[in-house]
Amino acid sequence: MMRKSIFLIGVAFVLVFTYLTTVSAFTLHSAKGVTQVDMSKVMDGYVIFSADKSGKTFLVDLAGNVVHTWNGTGYEMLPPELANGEKGHVLVTSRGKMTELDWDGNVVWEYNAGEYKFHHDWQKLPNGNYMILGRTSVPEDMVPTEFHGLGLEGKTNKVKMSRAMYGDLIVEISADKKEAVWEWYGHDHLDLSKVCAYPIGGCIRGGDWTHFNSIHWCTNPGYEGKVMASNRHHNEAIMIDYKTGDIVWRWGGNEMGHQHDVQMIDPGLPGEGNILIFDNGLHTIAGYWGSRVLEVDPKTDKVVWKFGGISPNNTSFHSSHISGCERLPNGNTLIIEGENARIFEVTPEKEIVWEYISPFFNGGDRGEKGPSVFKARKVPSAWIDKNKIRMTDEMKKTAELMKKIQDNSKEIDELTIQVNDVWGYKPTSGKGGKGEKGKKGKK
Repeated sequence: MMRKSIFLIGVAFVLVFTYLTTVSAFTLHSAKGVTQVDMSKVMDGYVIFSADKSGKTFLVDLAGNVVHTWNGTGYEMLPPELANGEKGHVLVTSRGKMTELDWDGNVVWEYNAGEYKFHHDWQKLPNGNYMILGRTSVPEDMVPTEFHGLGLEGKTNKVKMSRAMYGDLIVEISADKKEAVWEWYGHDHLDLSKVCAYPIGGCIRGGDWTHFNSIHWCTNPGYEGKVMASNRHHNEAIMIDYKTGDIVWRWGGNEMGHQHDVQMIDPGLPGEGNILIFDNGLHTIAGYWGSRVLEVDPKTDKVVWKFGGISPNNTSFHSSHISGCERLPNGNTLIIEGENARIFEVTPEKEIVWEYISPFFNGGDRGEKGPSVFKARKVPSAWIDKNKIRMTDEMKKTAELMKKIQDNSKEIDELTIQVNDVWGYKPTSGKGGKGEKGKKGKK
């Protein structure tokens, strides 16, 4: 018995040691800034992302230096063809308004989407209009008194909503009159008896029935006029026909869990016409742990490429919420492991060729005090007028502090706080910082 106990303890020690060394070998979530780069394989350009608590959208180069900022939060830089040929236009949100800004921060277009309770995602369409995600109450006469949803283990559970039932809508807003010219309501097309598998406090996330978190206008041959959307709480990606409003394709179900950033790979990019998805892996019964990026062929419904981390058992890659992905012109894929503020680029062979850990605090939808990133995009160098780049005092100070972080990992928490203090935000409590309550807040 003694020998057996010693043997079991030894096995447990080996497993724990292997786990820890595996994690440290394949992920640097505790680090900050650029942790690795292969300039021969990474796509040239910049990365754009936001830190909500600072109220800023950041543009960083491949060395991790902040080279530009815009007021407001966003992650989309408009290609010149959607910005009257001009470079450096971005889509941001600020104080409840959706805004298109030029490089210098001037307002090009602005819209208050309070009527539609805007959330999560919006984009500019080829016709110059804007498409947004909104939230709406499901009409009372359509709300079932009881709901049946898949339990975490695939069992059917009866759950009751304790509050009103909220769904999602997609709206197209005209650029000139700022009026709705097309509306699509989820409760007219989705199964009202289907709910998220995870009951909280006797209800399903306070009545949050579908929780869409991304939309994408398709321009691919054969898919013109189709709208991709991520229906998070139903664990499915859907394709909507703009003309009829019908759902003409759907994928997911038990294949993934609470996904984000569903999109069709644009024409001219490797894998064009396939669907790219960040599968968070939350509340799924598919029998896997961790997060994955999936590329699905909508013609066959088969997964043709995926990335699920590079360590055994996927211990290096997991984000239970937020996050995203993007196919790049060189065939690489940009991946945003949002919960850990990790943005990295992988080759088709799944080799990580660039990795950046954001130091910027983000309040997030769950009140996190530490760094996290909702979504990010890679910006080709051609979209930037390098003559307009101006290094401000904040950017220079941030670069100095990030260099100290690289050289002295023991002081990473305090130095990270200093980085955020430069931009006007210091947390009062929670992960990612040691700020004193009430001592310093957002400027």
